[in-house]
Amino acid sequence: MIWWDCMPDKDFDVLSSPSRLRIYQTLLRRPNSTDDLGRILGLSNSSLRFHLRALESSGLVTRKTEAPKGRGRPKIIWTVDRTIHIEGFPIRQYGVLSEILLRSMMKLAKRKDEIGKVLLEVGREVGSDIIRHISQSKSVSSWGSDEFRKHYIGEHLEATGIVSEVEKCTEKEVVFSHYNCPFEELAIKYTKEICDYLDTGYYEGLVAGMGGIAQIERVSCLAHGDDKCTYILRWQKARKKAETSRSAPLLLSVVAAYHG
Repeated sequence: MIWWDCMPDKDFDVLSSPSRLRIYQTLLRRPNSTDDLGRILGLSNSSLRFHLRALESSGLVTRKTEAPKGRGRPKIIWTVDRTIHIEGFPIRQYGVLSEILLRSMMKLAKRKDEIGKVLLEVGREVGSDIIRHISQSKSVSSWGSDEFRKHYIGEHLEATGIVSEVEKCTEKEVVFSHYNCPFEELAIKYTKEICDYLDTGYYEGLVAGMGGIAQIERVSCLAHGDDKCTYILRWQKARKKAETSRSAPLLLSVVAAYHG
């Protein structure tokens, strides 16, 4: 996974001010002094200082003092902190990138079944890693219907923006549905690759990460024309101790697995 320091959502509010956004965009192009910023943007000194303090407090910009050349006062030079990446600014084009990578893999595949095998494998890795991470972070030592409903459906899916519903929950099985899809545009365009390979592998990995004590079946699918994606998780064996997390990225894992 690519790691970086991301600004928390609450700090993104700093750029909701049009003046602060203009200052930040100007500093992205090049460092500037307070006087130069005022002249470029047409802001008064008091207004400029107010907005710069807000940007500095949020960690988006930094200042340094530059000694004058000859006589005169030192200059304060403002610079964007490039180690801070603001999630959502600019708008990320991950959907476009995903399609580019998927198309590239399909073109490079020597046989039609190669892409399916790779996506199944990567889906299993990601599903297994996610359930292992949940097991570790939530201290789940063994999985059953209650744990799956609470930690995977109730917490994980909700946190990722998936609108889900548990339709049935007994000791023997859990029936649950998704009413939206994180890969919706790609899934509609590449249904076999995303749904029949990647999603299938993902849920197989999910079951494997819980110790292989269940089987899961998808009985409806949004991209295949249904009004929801519905899954039936059936417990097959006695509870088994959950495995710990390894962590795996999705798109980069796909590329690495294919080229590996």
